[in-house]
Amino acid sequence: MKRPLSIIAIILILAACAGGGRERAALDAAQAVINNRPDSALAILDSMESSSQDFSKSTLRRWQLLRLMAQNKCDTVFRSDSLQLILTDYYDHHGTPNEKMWAHYLLGRAYFDMGEALPALKAYEDAAAAADTTSADCDYWNLCRVYCQEALLLHYQNLPEEVFETLDDASMAAKKAGDAITNIICYEKRAMAYERLGKLDSMAVAGMVASAMYHDIGKDQLATQALYWVIPYNIENGDFHQAKKNMDVYESQSGFFDDNHNIKAGREHYYSEKAKYYLNVGMKDSAEACFRKCLVMHHQPGDKITKDDYYRVHAGLHGLAKLFSQTNLPDSASKYALLSEAYNDSTYLYTYMDESIQLKKLYSQARLMDKEERLRIHVASMNRRIWLISVFTLLLFLLCAVLLLNRRKRLRENAAREKKQAFNEEILGILRDMKKKQSIGMAENETSKKDSENLADILNENEALIDKMIFLIMGQGENRDMLKQGYPAFVHERKEKTNYPIVKQIRSVGYQPKNELTKSEWNEIYDYMEKEHPLILRRLQSKKKVNIKEYQICLLITLGISSSVAAILMGCSQATLSMSKKRLIEKLTGKAGSGRDLLFYLKSLET
Repeated sequence: MKRPLSIIAIILILAACAGGGRERAALDAAQAVINNRPDSALAILDSMESSSQDFSKSTLRRWQLLRLMAQNKCDTVFRSDSLQLILTDYYDHHGTPNEKMWAHYLLGRAYFDMGEALPALKAYEDAAAAADTTSADCDYWNLCRVYCQEALLLHYQNLPEEVFETLDDASMAAKKAGDAITNIICYEKRAMAYERLGKLDSMAVAGMVASAMYHDIGKDQLATQALYWVIPYNIENGDFHQAKKNMDVYESQSGFFDDNHNIKAGREHYYSEKAKYYLNVGMKDSAEACFRKCLVMHHQPGDKITKDDYYRVHAGLHGLAKLFSQTNLPDSASKYALLSEAYNDSTYLYTYMDESIQLKKLYSQARLMDKEERLRIHVASMNRRIWLISVFTLLLFLLCAVLLLNRRKRLRENAAREKKQAFNEEILGILRDMKKKQSIGMAENETSKKDSENLADILNENEALIDKMIFLIMGQGENRDMLKQGYPAFVHERKEKTNYPIVKQIRSVGYQPKNELTKSEWNEIYDYMEKEHPLILRRLQSKKKVNIKEYQICLLITLGISSSVAAILMGCSQATLSMSKKRLIEKLTGKAGSGRDLLFYLKSLET
């Protein structure tokens, strides 16, 4: 395959970088194309070989891992497992689950190429177990390849039932990876297991369905290759015309044959099927030529014969014995029959039979452990999911509670802000009215020359406005409860005029007495109360339980005297006065209360 020019550009860009970032960028670039363009990935990785001795350990292992992956995808045959063992040892303790899976998969590929079925199967199972299928970044694309290679190994070891199970796993991984082609390949490979079970009809169906599926996605060459599984069924059922038609299409369009109609190495088993066709249609010379092609060995001297080689050679020997039996050549028929029987009884067969039994045990044990591990991971994942949902729900509840509290706080703050703004606007309006009236009064005073009368009127009007401002100011603070009787009553009290000197004195602003009230001053207060607040006075006098001191406290409270001034006038401390108020409200109402409650009670006596 011609390497794209873009790879050269990538290499040049990466070469412009410096330090560890350059190696990471190059490895990331190689990993990005390794599945679809392994030759391009291998070009990037090979370009890094000269500087690999300067890599950190983690960078070196990742470079070696990706390079082996690229070589494997480029159909490199591994003759050693040394580097793979180093990588599995490293990634069993470092790296991601995907990297651990890749390392064990490559070890399995090395064992497979070396003809070591048992360690290959274990490596494949370890690779599948390393994949974290609960993670969003699980490499299902390569996990599918692990299962496909494992299915091929099980096929060679004549374990068809296990092939079906492994292909189901491969198909599921292919679907999760969005790999439609490999999903069809997994379906097609079921034909291998049907062949081992002798179910040629099921094998043909798998081949035809796969061929149709390939055609649907525009993969015509793969569709032609899938016809291989239909040919034995045609021959077995005597449909030689259809068999010939399928063979012609297969040889001309599958891509497996050269210009001389010789199939590529490793696929010579096809000749045994073609030979059966020639034998059935009477073309014995062609049949013999095809059977003899099955006897060609491609492995190197000293290499272990593969199971594929065993089946192919045995098919060739058995076919030649049958051919010579039909052509009345008993010596040749006997020769190849003996060779076929000897091949069946050879150490190869017993080795593979023993190996197949061990593989079956290993496979069953690995699958059982894999199911237990998957169940454990699933339970752990569910528990983690439940915990996360619980925490999320709790946080959501707390968030809603905080938002609700903040909303209520904002509403209260907005209401207070609006109330304060309204209060400020009303005070400002009062001040403006005062200024306006004073200005009008002064103008009239200048024109009419009635200074004293005009000023008195202005002061009387402004006094009402001042009273209203005091009422509003008190209503904004702690004294707002004192105004429950309403503004009119409060203003009425402020507007009271009196000719009693002591009352004027103690009610004047800023008054600070030095001594308690004399008997004559108390008499003056009694006279004032008799005139201005007769109802309060009489109703207090009707209370038998109230003593003289408590009676005087009620008079001072009615006059609006502050606690600090009242304590001096009574000749006691403020604390003593406060306690007296509490006892007094309880005597008068039968309920516990405060000084403010006493004020409201006294106000109620006038109504």
